[in-house]
Amino acid sequence: MGACVGPRGRHAEVVDMTGKDAAMLRAAALAAISLLTVLVVACGGGGGAADADPATAVPRDALAYVEVAVRPDGDVREDALAAAGKILRTPDPEAKIREVLDRALAEGDSGIDYDRDIAPWLGERAGLWISNRIDEEGDPGVALAVASTDTEEAEGSIDEAIRRESPLVSERSHADVSYKVDPDGFAYGVAEDFALFGDEPELKRMVDVLQGESLAEDDRYRNAVGGLEDARLAHFFFELRRFFDLAARQDPEGAESLRQLEAFIPFDRLPPVAGAFIADGERLALDFVAPIPRGNVRESLGALAWGNGSTPLMGEL
Repeated sequence: MGACVGPRGRHAEVVDMTGKDAAMLRAAALAAISLLTVLVVACGGGGGAADADPATAVPRDALAYVEVAVRPDGDVREDALAAAGKILRTPDPEAKIREVLDRALAEGDSGIDYDRDIAPWLGERAGLWISNRIDEEGDPGVALAVASTDTEEAEGSIDEAIRRESPLVSERSHADVSYKVDPDGFAYGVAEDFALFGDEPELKRMVDVLQGESLAEDDRYRNAVGGLEDARLAHFFFELRRFFDLAARQDPEGAESLRQLEAFIPFDRLPPVAGAFIADGERLALDFVAPIPRGNVRESLGALAWGNGSTPLMGEL
């Protein structure tokens, strides 16, 4: 058992905190809905907060980051639908994807309805990131930032959706931003142009980052993502060196093996990896880019270190 603590340290209520997995499933459900609706929602309303960059809400030391264009338009959307039609073998891929989405919502217990709870405020992009913080169970923190066209609408819709499933929520605040935490430890709120979801420590970090430096300003991120196709449905970015650090902290007994490996591969000098999910009307594909610096790192990686600065790898679906 654990206690929900109010903004000034008061114990608002005692709740069972063992339901974190269920809370994270709800966050994953929201992300999955966003991914599915990439191909079925109407074109996004450009301008204003709709096109806010989720990376501006993500810390520079994030372990991994995935960004999705939840409201693509123009050729990007048409090419994606055309490719989906070939993959799903249907002349109406939009209807098929909507069918899958509706069935997933009906069978799930998230309590989320896209048309009622998400569509009225959904912006153009959403970003999911993994923290390098490890919780008591040894898992990294996870959080989601979704661009919003109307933060007041977003706050009301999200609050109503959460309360339908779990009426007991604790109201808290951080850096003058109010947010809520449900009995499972799932935190949510709005700040600037975004609806924020995830573990409470990560939500607080997003609030801080929006007032400071973010992943969007990080040179390693900008350089890696800059090598990707502009007309993309989604992209991801992760730091190899931070994955090794996380593995060592999660498994202290195996850390010695990693230290021995580091004698051959300097983890702290490994490049980040970025990739894009793209469609050209014929196929859906993943495009990977990993900038490999010259010098000792290139020599240590041996056969893996080919190319003049970056190595695009393509895979089709």
